[in-house]
Amino acid sequence: MGILGTDAIARNRESPHAQELRHFYRAALGGSLVAFLMIAVPFATQTSAKQHEPPTQREITAFAERAHREAKPGEPVPIPPEILNDLADANCRTDTSCKWELEDRSRAYQFKATRRSASLLAVQGGGRSLCGATGNCPLQVFRLEQRKFETIFDGDVVQTFGFLHSRTHGYPDFVTWAHGSATELGGMLFRFDGEEYRESLGWGEDYRILDDEGHETILEKPRLSLVYWDGERLPR
Repeated sequence: MGILGTDAIARNRESPHAQELRHFYRAALGGSLVAFLMIAVPFATQTSAKQHEPPTQREITAFAERAHREAKPGEPVPIPPEILNDLADANCRTDTSCKWELEDRSRAYQFKATRRSASLLAVQGGGRSLCGATGNCPLQVFRLEQRKFETIFDGDVVQTFGFLHSRTHGYPDFVTWAHGSATELGGMLFRFDGEEYRESLGWGEDYRILDDEGHETILEKPRLSLVYWDGERLPR
């Protein structure tokens, strides 16, 4: 099934939690992800404990490992011109070189999971005007609704992403990762709430440890830390 034409692009509403997590990633990019986690983890755990016990370290680790193995962005497809023009208008204005770079480096993927979600389209912007120094770029996920592309996810800081086998309200769950540094990642799980994708879990992955003398060791498997949890059971 190909990407159909559209009349307009509808932008989604951003939840308070999404704004909170945007601040998390911006803080991570500006400093140490581990230092930020030391503040964020107790807050997230305390606010979520009213509903259920937070996922254990083993559960978070198992989910993160599964997400890395399972996440797939979908099949590469051409970016619809109206979406590309919208990105250029928002970020390049009259800069011709910016528009050329954006068109050359942006990517689109179509993910086919079920009949209901067959028209999901993920578009990741590219180029110096959109992406940060560590390779994090904006990402949008669209669905076709009455021949219009409706935005059901809009994220600013994403390096890699992928859809999972698990589904919520008929739509595949998906995960994103962002680089805070060469050895620090921030992972997020998003689930569809019936109208748009909402954040469900946030965790940090640290691939290094420092001893008391400041010597660094790079780990094959990262240490994981809980950043945000919405009280829902992790998908299986």
